[in-house]
Amino acid sequence: MKRFFTLLLTAVCVAISCTEPDSTVYGCTDYCSVQSSGLLVSDFGYRYNVLEQPDTDWKNEDRLYINFDVLEGVSVSEYDIRINSYSSFVMKDVAPERTGEDPVYCNVGVVTGISAPMLNISCYYVRKKGSTLPHVIDLVYDSSKSIGEEMYFELVHNAYGDTYAEGVDLSSCESVEYRVSFPIRSYLPEGVSSISVTVGYDWYMTDGTTTLPQTMHYTTSATVTM
Repeated sequence: MKRFFTLLLTAVCVAISCTEPDSTVYGCTDYCSVQSSGLLVSDFGYRYNVLEQPDTDWKNEDRLYINFDVLEGVSVSEYDIRINSYSSFVMKDVAPERTGEDPVYCNVGVVTGISAPMLNISCYYVRKKGSTLPHVIDLVYDSSKSIGEEMYFELVHNAYGDTYAEGVDLSSCESVEYRVSFPIRSYLPEGVSSISVTVGYDWYMTDGTTTLPQTMHYTTSATVTM
């Protein structure tokens, strides 16, 4: 439940900005796509006109998670905002099959949107220090474990040998954050008011003090009201 609080906070911010159009509402968050004009469109259909920003680098991104202040409500679905900070997200489709078996840690998973819901994941993987070799992170739908109102996905990683494993010194490696969003509309069961979304992934084991090269399977899940 805690991981969806930021989405509820955004709705509260928007509601306040509508009732008090001349007041600034602080500390809202949302996931948005970046339009060519610089307009931000959230997964829930809100339109954000960016009047103040820390820099303009975000305009080169396709998708953002933003922390922002609502400066003024233009209409019930359009707002003038100030961006305080942002994180960029890669957009990818769900893969048709597993593309790797290397460890990846699913740190945060949030479902946003109604008509075109997105599964937004912040994850970590391990690579050798200084490496520039591209890694592949994918999401795979598991139909055998998706029953009724339960949706099951696997987060997978292909390091192409560039990761911590047997015979590799952990001190020669580093962790890398990767943020990605997947459209999941086509996988939603029809006629349900809520769904349970589970993401499985493989990550390193620990003996309490040391990270081991062996892995085990973990899952993280949440119930989403549609």
